[in-house]
Amino acid sequence: MKPTTYREALVWASSLLASINPKIAEWLQLHLMGVERQEWVRSLDDSMSSDALSRYQGWVKAVVDGEPYQYIVGEEDFYGRTFHVSPAVLIPRPETELLVEHVIAYAKRYWADAVSCTMVDIGTGSGAIAVTCALEWDKVRMLAVDISEEALSVASHNANQLGAQVEFLQGDLLQPLLSRKKKVDVLISNPPYIPFSQKEKLDRNVVDFEPHTALFAPEDGLYFYRQLIQQSPSILANQSLLAFEVGIHQAQAVVDFIKHIHPSAKCEVKRDYQGIDRMVLAYIEK
Repeated sequence: MKPTTYREALVWASSLLASINPKIAEWLQLHLMGVERQEWVRSLDDSMSSDALSRYQGWVKAVVDGEPYQYIVGEEDFYGRTFHVSPAVLIPRPETELLVEHVIAYAKRYWADAVSCTMVDIGTGSGAIAVTCALEWDKVRMLAVDISEEALSVASHNANQLGAQVEFLQGDLLQPLLSRKKKVDVLISNPPYIPFSQKEKLDRNVVDFEPHTALFAPEDGLYFYRQLIQQSPSILANQSLLAFEVGIHQAQAVVDFIKHIHPSAKCEVKRDYQGIDRMVLAYIEK
């Protein structure tokens, strides 16, 4: 039977998406209708127009075929805010919220008496980290770097929409900072860290749709950490913090890289929601 109401369409979609996540059926309807959840519940028995039904069915089938629903609706929530996303950027993950949480906690501890704290987010993508840090503490002076013009366009849009003051720079890793002779107190990065050898093991919705330049890295996934850490002495202030999100089984290698370049660094490894070592934070005094 062809669905005629939102409720009937929801039942149909939830069944198709049962093996993925049936809640996606609800999220897609909420976005389709452009209403809050309470109003959506009241409208479930309303009839759907043929155009609305066709659009909804197309979205559901796209998710079944592997497309992330975040790209379909063009947004994802991060740290309590809604960010625009597109296939040009990685979809923000909940684990990265923990990285922001730790960075802000460290910054408030070590720069509590400072007039400001200059941070840079390398490989900013959607700008989720940079925008959130800028909004979470009024002392933050935020810079954000990405090599992709398309990614910077998405990040800039998010900063404008959410009212964050962020200076965006295009370039490869730390080069925009080095060329401008900028110094920062905090360097944050969630760089590509999946080894190319793991490509076939990833879910289709990741491999087929998310940007590979934001996912994969050579040298067992550790290439970008090596580059950032080796270049970091030239851009870090006398008192500074390195903060990285890392892949599974990579934390100790990243700590070792940091200790090689910054022998006096005080390193901490933090776990994610699954208990996996996911973040490396290193406080440095020159």
